Amino acid sequence: MKPITSELLAQEMGAMNIPNIASATIRQIVSLASRLEHHLGDSFVHLEMGNPGLPPAEIGIEAERDALTQGIAGQYPNIAGIPQLKDNGSRFLKAFLDIDIPPRCPPSGQCRARSHCSFCLGSVCPDATLSYSSTRDSLRNTTR
Repeated sequence: MKPITSELLAQEMGAMNIPNIASATIRQIVSLASRLEHHLGDSFVHLEMGNPGLPPAEIGIEAERDALTQGIAGQYPNIAGIPQLKDNGSRFLKAFLDIDIPPRCPPSGQCRARSHCSFCLGSVCPDATLSYSSTRDSLRNTTR
């Protein structure tokens, strides 16, 4: 892959009216990457980050305010997950995908930690097979 010059990046950002890449929306980042891929004749590994560009829903603002007032910012999340998130995750899956997943199963709270742990273990133990229990936040390492 050829390097991306600052001139090409500035040209494409200008063509898309993106004044600052740090404030670009996810869709703008994807479009910019597509334009750069076209110019360079090669594809990127897409791990886009960005701002979704959507205003928050009032119910979310109220829930966040209530959680902060109740002191949530000074607590670690429950290792078993947050009941309200798990219950509503289950309801969301039923409403939008028409699948029944019990509230005990939708992940919450520890997903980031498990992902990071998987990455770390995978980088030092390339022959390891990682599996997660569906009922608790445990990690087993089984070699092949």
